[in-house]
Amino acid sequence: MNKIPSEIAFENIPFQLDILPSDIVFISADFKNIAYALKKKKLTVNIDKFINHLQTILTNGTIVIPAYTDNLKTGGIFNYLTDKPTTGSVSNRVYKRKDFIRSKDPLHSVFAWGKENKTILHLQDKSTFGPNSIYAFLHRQNAKFIFIDVHIENSFTFVHYVEENLKVKHRQYKRIHYTLIDENNNHSNKEILFFAKKKGILNDFKQLNLNLNSKNIMHTYLYHDIPIQICSAKEAYSEIERTIVSNEKVHRFNFKTFIKDFLHLKILFFSRLLKWDNQRNT
Repeated sequence: MNKIPSEIAFENIPFQLDILPSDIVFISADFKNIAYALKKKKLTVNIDKFINHLQTILTNGTIVIPAYTDNLKTGGIFNYLTDKPTTGSVSNRVYKRKDFIRSKDPLHSVFAWGKENKTILHLQDKSTFGPNSIYAFLHRQNAKFIFIDVHIENSFTFVHYVEENLKVKHRQYKRIHYTLIDENNNHSNKEILFFAKKKGILNDFKQLNLNLNSKNIMHTYLYHDIPIQICSAKEAYSEIERTIVSNEKVHRFNFKTFIKDFLHLKILFFSRLLKWDNQRNT
């Protein structure tokens, strides 16, 4: 475990990490606790400068930042140029910048800057976790995942790509039909497959997290006692796969969640039935 000196300015953190000029880095971050720690010293968090310094390092590399839209449902509309992401302050900051481009996956779009941004823009797959998805690309390129004060249980979506490859029994394919609005304001009907959790299933990455750390696949830095963790995609994939195959669970069943999911499905069904009946009678 490495300790980043507290006198290092927040925006200079990238220079303290194991990042090479040609790396592809995927950033999952929550800066609230860092901001709180720095506020006590009358210092601030400047996300733009943090990103600018990453760009300074990655002269032949790429930055990828999640821009997911978790609320898209069948019948919804996705405009990848204007829809705000639901993945926190970093994504919302990058959303306002002009030097990143956004991919077109309606569920798991990403902002990209650097050498591979055009490749990422044109990634297209029938499944959001499929062989030509952003996660498959990160795997092939052995990207570095950087987690800043977030637990992998809430931020390591890459695990679900591994789960789809293994066709785990606690997930199933869900079809989402939506309308895509492109840069020319063209509307087109699309379908995406989502390898979603079955009713009552929750993520449980506690054992996976222990495995990644005990085997030194996950490398941890501390800044003001706040964790920053880094792992490579290929090493992580192998350990996630081994964990699942050896029946060390990355999920758990929760009865309350099952009831909640069941009731939500029933409410959705009856609301659609009522809408259809109203349309038929008008």
